[in-house]
Amino acid sequence: MFDLERAADMLANVKPVRVETALCTQARSGRSKCRACVDICPAGAVSLGRGPVVTDACTACGLCAAACRTGALRMETPSDVALLTEARKAQGDPLVVACAAQAGQLRLRERLVTVPCIGAVTTEVLVGMLAGGHSRILLWRPAACESCVNRAGMERMDLAALEELYPGAVGFAASAADVQAPGDVASGGRAGAEGASFDQDLANQDRRAFLGSAFKSGGSLIQALLGDWVAKKPAPPAPTLYEVQGTPRRRQILRDAFAAKAPAPGARLPEWAVSPSSACTLCPVCTKLCPSGALQVAAGGEHAELNWQASRCTDCGLCREICPVGAMGRGEQMTAARFQAEAPEQLMTGSQETCACGTKFYRTPGGPDRCFACRMRG
Repeated sequence: MFDLERAADMLANVKPVRVETALCTQARSGRSKCRACVDICPAGAVSLGRGPVVTDACTACGLCAAACRTGALRMETPSDVALLTEARKAQGDPLVVACAAQAGQLRLRERLVTVPCIGAVTTEVLVGMLAGGHSRILLWRPAACESCVNRAGMERMDLAALEELYPGAVGFAASAADVQAPGDVASGGRAGAEGASFDQDLANQDRRAFLGSAFKSGGSLIQALLGDWVAKKPAPPAPTLYEVQGTPRRRQILRDAFAAKAPAPGARLPEWAVSPSSACTLCPVCTKLCPSGALQVAAGGEHAELNWQASRCTDCGLCREICPVGAMGRGEQMTAARFQAEAPEQLMTGSQETCACGTKFYRTPGGPDRCFACRMRG
């Protein structure tokens, strides 16, 4: 039967920040140096063990989720998709994004999107808002923000990348007069054809996000809402720690947004490509631990190759930290065009040879002529 009380209890216990331990670089390797979530949290509510732990001291500001490159922490209320949906429904330009605590000072309705903190709004979400049909976005940062406990999170916002992608499209506003139009009359109505394709992608993501959350605990929320209407089925097996499922959420938002609204020619992203040296042994360490599945080794018979997919890479840096021979380096700054390419890039190739010890290994051009074990003994 439909159990409203039970459903209400479950919804009340939904945490604003979801933790996906398998995506945390600290959980995947003890050699990871990433502490972005801990360093940015103004409430000291995040700690690191075998992955991030969020305590009840969390104020739901969203700064940890914005700082996390891999998506190990992400806001559930409001989610990125929810913010994009709200922006899509907004009327007119410029779209104003304001902290919920300060938004009451603005006489805006049609053009306003409220967030827990503007420092929690990521580049991907802002690009998605532009792709939804808005030509300009103003981030409202009044004087009160300067004394806010979240100030460090706001200061990390760098609009240089957005300026390169869409010149003049996103900026800060410091007073109500900067964002308030006379009479606050909506000027543009709902976005038109430019955002139509992104609208559909967004709707699909929204459905996937809801269903994913609903079934995360074996369908308990759906079961509570629909009772006997839903057949009781065993929960699907949980993914292993190193299993990568799907494209990272923020990467998918960016891909869909670029498809709907092309960035400026030659525009670059605030991330760097992967560039291995000839010391690479084509071992599977980086590919096994990569949290986004951007790195893959294809090995078979006499040849092997290391492939990298730009659109999946979050530049988390884990591959550089864990490479046993220090072969993984930072390459060129990522271009939007390179990010949009779907085909994986071949970074390194190797041919199978036999070491003096009798062990077969893949030797890269200009690489060492001994297997890894012999080099370590030497």
